[in-house]
Amino acid sequence: MSIRRRNLHDNNKREIVIENGILKIRDLDGNTVFPTMIAHPNPDSDVAATFFALDLYKIKYGEVEFKSNSENGLVEEKTAEEWLRDGYILVDVGGNGEPEKVGGRLIHLDHSHDLSNKDTCATTICLDLIKRDMEAKPDELLIKLVNFVRRNDLRGGRGFLDFADICKVALAKLEDHEKLLYMKALLNAYINNKGEPNSELFCEIFAEFAEGKKNIPQKLLDYLKMVQEGKTQNIPDLVRVTNPEAASLVRLILEETYLSQMEYREAEMLCRRIKEVILVGGISLVSLETDNPQFHRAALSNGADIIAVKRSNGHVQIYTRKSKKGINLEDIVVAIRAEEACANGDQLPNLADLRRDGAFGVWYYFKAGGMLMNGSSTANAQRKTKLGFKKKVAPTIVAVQNGYMPYCKGRYPCSKECDLYLLNFANCRRYRATAENKGSRKGETLILAR
Repeated sequence: MSIRRRNLHDNNKREIVIENGILKIRDLDGNTVFPTMIAHPNPDSDVAATFFALDLYKIKYGEVEFKSNSENGLVEEKTAEEWLRDGYILVDVGGNGEPEKVGGRLIHLDHSHDLSNKDTCATTICLDLIKRDMEAKPDELLIKLVNFVRRNDLRGGRGFLDFADICKVALAKLEDHEKLLYMKALLNAYINNKGEPNSELFCEIFAEFAEGKKNIPQKLLDYLKMVQEGKTQNIPDLVRVTNPEAASLVRLILEETYLSQMEYREAEMLCRRIKEVILVGGISLVSLETDNPQFHRAALSNGADIIAVKRSNGHVQIYTRKSKKGINLEDIVVAIRAEEACANGDQLPNLADLRRDGAFGVWYYFKAGGMLMNGSSTANAQRKTKLGFKKKVAPTIVAVQNGYMPYCKGRYPCSKECDLYLLNFANCRRYRATAENKGSRKGETLILAR
């Protein structure tokens, strides 16, 4: 059947298929189009591995466009079905939180967004499609790569100079299409090397890179020592993609990593200059307006438990120490999203929406990573929050951690007349479980006006 561009029947449902080695959108009558692919800006390891898998099996796909949340084309304001109808396939971007399959039809290459199927990412969904339509049997090395990408994408965290770290840090400043090209080249080198380290060549490249440089960051020196001792990881870290063809790319990664470590040193200096650290029940909170991408990591290393950061473009991110007990992150998420709704003049959303893991409004909750994000490097065109950083965001975090709820007027015991009664905050539940509550707790009640 010939490939037609945006020539599907409007009344038919669509699905993503691979036919004759070509990724297509097909309607129920069998008509197909050659789609455009949409991925988020600053592509990460999940995006790279998805397109690499298609390349590996020589599957043709359309042009890749990088779209984020923006006033002129909010990706998540259209469903994946609507994007399919217009001839686009979503890769690792929203689509209104739909599961990847509807009635057996594959409608996007993103996370499942289905609570019963949390262990999927763009790469695993793409590989399942390849296995189904190409009858392919991935080898052990590819499966290892896919499992690594899935763990990293769903749980966060990365090892120094492993593939996820390279994508996130070392190549972050490249243009999106160039970055995707480089990342696929790295994965190709890894697969072709069969995952075997090339320590001798890496040490030669490192010596060339370090020549004339002063104060090489300790992390780079530690990594070099691991290479020399043969203790690198089993996942695609830098030394496992080192070959003569990839040597120039390895040099670029080392240079960019060096600059990133310099940023980290600057971030540590910023931490030392912070004059106010708020302590609430053994939990420390720091907040700062900075564009340094390493600040939250430096703050965590220096003992902070909750870090609120405002960027010069107005975006705000909240990071937490995942291992720390006593951080009421879910309540913070509910409170911040409730504040945002009020700032927009909207009705208070229901509790399920406010607690939703993933995107809701301008805030993205990454539960596994312990983060609440308004915009990020992969959503750099997201609308900025309407909440004031110093007068709303930080005080709301303190209020939740301090046992006081936003808008709480100190009416105890809790009453159904309270606007937040149905939001069922953890502290509200404790108040209601107490037979008698006389007055407010010690300290100043934070009253956040609507």
